[in-house]
Formats: sequence, C-alpha cells, structure tokens
Amino acid sequence: MGPEEGEPPPQRQTSGDVSVATLVQSLSSQLELLTGSVDRICSLCAEIGENLDRPPSEDDLDQLHTLAHALRTKTGARITPVADLLETVVATCPVPWTLLAEMLLAQDGKVARRALEQASAFTASGAIPVELPVVELFAERVEAENSPFSDRHSLETIAAIVRRLPAPQDADPITAIFLDSSNQRLRRLAARLLDLNDEPAPEDMARQILGAEAFEYLAPYLAFTRAAHDDLFHIATPDRSTLPVVSALRQAEEICGEELLRRIIAELGWPRIALGLEARHIACVSIDGSIPYAVSPWEAGLLKSCSDQVHSVGDWTLFIAHGGLANEEQGGADLSGPIARFRSLNILHSELLEAILDVAPLTINRVQRLVTGMDQVVEDFTVLFATHSDECALLPDVYGSLRQKIMDALDATTGNTSIPAEVTRLTTSFEEPTNLAEVRTLHGLKRYLHQKGLGLGSRLAGVQGGPQRTIDFLLARSNDLEVLRRIRYTNFESHSAGPRSDPSVPYPVKVAVEAFARQFLAGRRHFPDLEVFCYGNEVHYYLAFRNHPAFIRIDFSPPLRGGMVDLEFFGVSAYELNQHPALNLEAISVFLRELDFEVTLDDTHVHARCDKDSVLDLGGLSERADALLRLAPYLMDLDWTIGSLDLNEAARSRLIHSWAASFKRWGKLPLDQLLTCDRKGVLIDIENGPAGDQEVAWSGEGTCPNRFSTPPPPGFFERLQAALRDLGVETPHLLGEDSDRLMGQIQLETSFLGPLRAAVARSQVLISSPGYRRCTPDLFKVDHEVELFAEILSTGEQAVTSLVAVGRVVASLERVLYFRTTGHVAGRKVQRTQLALLGDEIEISVLRDDQDIIRLALYSHG
Repeated sequence: MGPEEGEPPPQRQTSGDVSVATLVQSLSSQLELLTGSVDRICSLCAEIGENLDRPPSEDDLDQLHTLAHALRTKTGARITPVADLLETVVATCPVPWTLLAEMLLAQDGKVARRALEQASAFTASGAIPVELPVVELFAERVEAENSPFSDRHSLETIAAIVRRLPAPQDADPITAIFLDSSNQRLRRLAARLLDLNDEPAPEDMARQILGAEAFEYLAPYLAFTRAAHDDLFHIATPDRSTLPVVSALRQAEEICGEELLRRIIAELGWPRIALGLEARHIACVSIDGSIPYAVSPWEAGLLKSCSDQVHSVGDWTLFIAHGGLANEEQGGADLSGPIARFRSLNILHSELLEAILDVAPLTINRVQRLVTGMDQVVEDFTVLFATHSDECALLPDVYGSLRQKIMDALDATTGNTSIPAEVTRLTTSFEEPTNLAEVRTLHGLKRYLHQKGLGLGSRLAGVQGGPQRTIDFLLARSNDLEVLRRIRYTNFESHSAGPRSDPSVPYPVKVAVEAFARQFLAGRRHFPDLEVFCYGNEVHYYLAFRNHPAFIRIDFSPPLRGGMVDLEFFGVSAYELNQHPALNLEAISVFLRELDFEVTLDDTHVHARCDKDSVLDLGGLSERADALLRLAPYLMDLDWTIGSLDLNEAARSRLIHSWAASFKRWGKLPLDQLLTCDRKGVLIDIENGPAGDQEVAWSGEGTCPNRFSTPPPPGFFERLQAALRDLGVETPHLLGEDSDRLMGQIQLETSFLGPLRAAVARSQVLISSPGYRRCTPDLFKVDHEVELFAEILSTGEQAVTSLVAVGRVVASLERVLYFRTTGHVAGRKVQRTQLALLGDEIEISVLRDDQDIIRLALYSHG
C-alpha cells in the first residue's frame, strides 16, 4: 500500500539508512570546505549514484539541481566527481535540458565544455529539441566574462546546435537570427557564429543591416578591412537610422584623407570606433627652443605671426576612438532593473544629504521625511547588494534600532515643542563610520551606505549587461602608427536615457581622455589601465599600474554641496620596498601640493584631497580634477625616476620643486626630453665633439636646468593679445610675471587659446585658409550688457519680471562668483561673471541697486 493521503512519501534510503538528501547535504558541505577531501567527495558521489531512481524522481532531481548549481562557483579536482555523476544521471532524465542547462553554467571550463559536448549529442539525437531558450542560454554564456565557450571548437559546436533551430523556408537559422531578431544578445552570438567561416560579411547583408545610404559611404572602408558580421553588429543601429560611425568618419576623412583613414580603421577595428572617431591635426611648435606646444595648425600660424622664433617641430594626427555597441540596449527601459534602482538610490542619497545639511531649524516634518527616505535607502541597498555584502543581513536590525530611538523621541514631542537635542543628534550629527557597528546617527548611516553602495555598484554592471565602452588613442606620424588602449568606462547614468545608446562621451570620462591624450602627445608611452564608473555626479576612477592599484573618487558637485576630489594609493609596491630609491615619496607629495591638494602620508600610503576647504566653485574643482588626472600616469614612477638620478638629496629636492611648478603650468612632464639617455642625469645640453654628440648632465650645483622656463621673445605675449583683440576676443590682463616668463601649455590655453576656441565655437571668429578672421557684424553681433539692461528697463515692468527672478537665483550664488564691473546704468553698477557648469559655463550679467544688492540678472550661453 502507498502512503495515506496527506502523508509525505518516504525518502529513498541507502544501505546505511541515509537519505539521498542527507548525502547531497554532506557532499555540499565537503564542496564548501577549502580542505574538502576529494576521496570523500568521490565516495559520496558514488553513494548518491547508487541510490538514485532510474530515471531520477522529482525529489532526486531537486537534489541534483542543488549539486549542479554548486558548479557555478567551484573549480578544480573536487568538482570532477560531481560532474561525472551529473553527466551519468542526465543521460537517464526524460527531460535532460533542465539539468544540463545548470551544468553549462559551470565555472570550471573543462566541466562546462563537457556539458556542451553532451548538449550537442542530445540535440543531434532529438532528446533535446532546439528552441529559442536553448539558444538564449548559449548567447548569455558566450558573452560572459572569461567564457569557457570563446574558443573556436566550442563556437563551432554551438553553431551546429543553433542550426538545428527550426527556421522558415529552410533558411539558415543563424542568419535569420542575425538579420531579424530583436534580441541583441542573440544577434551578437549569431554574428560570432557566422564569422567562423573567416570570410567578410556579404555586401547584400551589409546593405540590409546598415541601410542603403550608410552602406554606400562605408562600402570602401568595409571592403578594405574585410568587415565581418560582428563588425556590422557593432556599428549598426536597430532602426537603420543615422549611424554614429558614419558622421564620425566623414569628419575624420576631411582631416586625414581616405587612405590614412582606411589604415586607422584596420588598425583599431570597427568595434573600437563604433561610437565615434575624432581626428585632430596637431601642430607642435617650439618658442626659442622651448618644450613644444601642441596646438592646432591655425593656432600654430597665429603664434608664428607673433615672433620669428616660433618654429614647427612636428606635424601629427591624433585619433581618439570611442568603442562600444551602437545598438546597445540601455537599462533605462527597465525601470525596475538593478541599474535603474541603483541610480534612483543615488539620487535619493543626494536629496537626503541636502535635507540633512539644510541650515534651517530642524522640524518634525523634516525628521519624518528623513526617516521615510532612509526607509527606502535601506530597502534598496538590501535588495541590490544582498548577494555582494554580508552586512545586508545586519542592516535591518541596525537601522530598525536607530529608527525606533528617533520615532520614540518624536512621539514624546507635542504641539509646537522644539525638536529635542537628542533627535537632532540622532538624525543630523556628522560621523564617518567604517562599519555598521560604528553607526550612531542617521547621517552616519546614510553616509556609510552611500560610500559602501558606490563601492559595490560596479558589480551591477554585469547584472544587467551595463555598457562597457572603450577609448583608444592612435597617433599617426609620417607612416608610423602608435596605438594606446587603456580606458574603459561604464556610465550608469546613461541607463535612464531610453532604449538607444548615447554615443557621446560623458564629461567625467572626457576629462580622463584629455589628460591621457596630453601625455601621449608629450611622449609618454607607459600608462596605467583606467576603468571609470560614472554614477551621475559621483565618479570612480580605478587605475591599475600592472597589479598595483590607485583609486580616484570625484564628486562633480559644487564644493559647498559636497563636491570633492579624492586620491588614495600606495606609492610603493610591496614587492619593491627593498629596491625603491625614494621611500619618502617626496616627489609625488610636492607635485600634489603644487596642484593645491591637501596631502597626508602614512608610510607609503598617499591620500590627497581637495574639497570646499580649498576651492569654492565647480570650475575650480574641475580644474583640480583635470590636473590630478594629468598627473595620474606618473603616480607610481615619479619618485622612482627622480630618486634614481645621480644627484645629492638637496639637488633632487630643488629639482622636484622646479618640475612640480612647471608641471602645473604645462600639464605634462616629457621625461625623454629632460633626462639623459640612461635616465641617470638631467640633460643640460648636447655637445658636438670629435667623438660625436655628447650629452651634458647637470651636476646638481647652481640653478636647476629647466627647459620649461625659457624666456619668451620680447613682446611676444603682448603681440598675441593684440592679435586676439583684433579678432574681438577678450583675454585676461597680462601681469608682469606672465610677460617675462614663457607661459606653459595650460596657461596659454587658459589665457589665450581657450577664449579663442570659444569664439570659434560660437562663430564669432571664423577659420579660413589664411588663418583666423573676424565674422562680419551683419552675421555676428555682441550686445554689451549695459546696453541690454538699459533697453530692457525702458520696455516696462513685464520685461523686467524675468530678470528679477534670475537675479534672486544669482544673488544666492554670489559667495562663489567673482564679478567684474563693466559699466553703469543710471549710476548703478553693471557687472559680469561666469558660472561654471560640468564641462561648460554660462555668462551672467547683473545690475545692482544703491545698496550694492543684485536686483536684476540675465545670462547667455555660448
């Protein structure tokens, strides 16, 4: 007789009266132990195999799925017996796919490939029908990082399986997926499988994928590079609309020509330029033997017109390639997904910080809003990071206890009674806990969860297939091509943008791109790998000098709202402590302080920071971020290089301070031009003698040699300023020290080239074949703010209303703005200033009253 109704069926027993479930539990425990016995695992697998039903019962399959799931995180000899057991059992399953699918996800490559061979056999025999979910699993597995199926044999096996998928009218299933599927992961798999024949994609297919107009332009480049299916997949967009790569190549072609552009595409590859390719014609000029300036050809012509001592020393083309998927599906379409939730969490953190920092007296309503917000923060953090942090299990209790204290104190507050001091302490008091056990206030918990979440956030990129994009540099000089591939980034903010991939580079990444490009042009060839994670205003930069990391964290908010730049790294690798020539890290410390960072050293641990204590506005903060990222490639070898020079300690110290000041002005450190060939001395000169050219090194006595400090030709900067004035471009007033000392590249750009480039961007100044020329007044007119205010005031009250509203906003920002008086209206001052934005700025003009209070304001952009 069977068991009575409602009675659980008896568990299958082994000869030792032990259930299969118990054996599986014992086996799982052995797998979790670092010292788990392989012999014991083999024995348990044998016992399980002997006592399973044939075919396995549902209870048995549940236990086997537990074992198969363990394969996702285990590798090595210990899991081989488990794989053997599962392979044997899956052959007896009436529906083998469910168990085999788990085996295909094994972390151990050998186990996963064995499962793939078994899947091939089952699909060939018809035991596993090939349906879309089967193909989707292979697509996901092939795309995974360090996939065991990336080798040619595995891909050929998968191709054979996919071709067993039913397709209409006997069409090739792989081709049908590539052409017609809306699932981008499936299309990527199809592209890789089609490329196994090592032939370029057919022209008719390229025309269909790219659209007729784009194909007609791209055809010569596609043919030259033998573009494959995966190349088409990267550059195409689902709706066949304007491709980012087409407009980028048209612009690059105008600068470098079709022949060079073909070589560039072939060198970089289509996936690395799918989102854009910028070509910059770089003219390097030296002023009376100085370190070269890298400028545009038109800027070089302008500099040469100011002195006959300006000479060309190089003519290059720099290409900056933006790689990724033009058809990338952004996560913003899934408003409940982890990336969208993570973004909302960071926005909520910003809103809570604003409420906490509000200087107005704390109210019951504000406390309740803070608690409600923290309820959501705790819930989101727990959901997002439960599998990444053990603290998620402790968080509800820690927060619950703190919350209860606050609410109990609030309940005791009646009527209009002021908030008790204890509630104020529990909610808004600042603290910096290093773990949950140290949390004492709501502010401290919010701060801790924000920092912890940002550290864990990068792991979410893999959860939802976050965009992994690349930035490459290629320098073309004569027939030589030099490539630098070092930057990758993920922009979490782009997930809110909708289903189409945004081809533009986020400003925080642009800062790093410009910093690396500047050093590349200066001759630097050794760069760290850089990964950038953008969380809105909060950005993390991870630098890897081989296996040695450095971490830069930047909050691109106004400093008074929490904006800051923070750097942490160990200046000496643990493997080099006995060989490093300058363990005091004087050079990097001096350079960072010269760039206006606060620096603290703890042995070889370096911490540099810039925040509201040293800079007030976003523009100043952005300048510090630019400077730090320009210095980033030198973090690990600056002290090593200078410490290895054949100089005494005092001479090295003088050299460090001299070079640090020069780096601030120039933004680069061309060591190959500053050091002798053996990198043991500082180069003064090269003498031509009977034995040939001989390097002359500095002895360490007297003034530090510095090619950065070459004096300019007499009147050079005055003539440059006059030339720009003739073009209608305003420049800062020259100080005596500016005109007597050669400006560095950064100074030149800030004082002269920056205003000129801005004028070109707004079409105030035009570029023609002879050089720059001023736009005619009928096409471009500059209205002076004094005239604008006078005209608006004369039109009546209605026109003034909007200026009053803008004036109130500007008045609230007055403490971080620097005003310059440009005239008067009815005896009242008119002033002008600039408000820095993220990578941009707006011009603001104000009209003050008799008490010098801002009453009216207007602004313009561009």
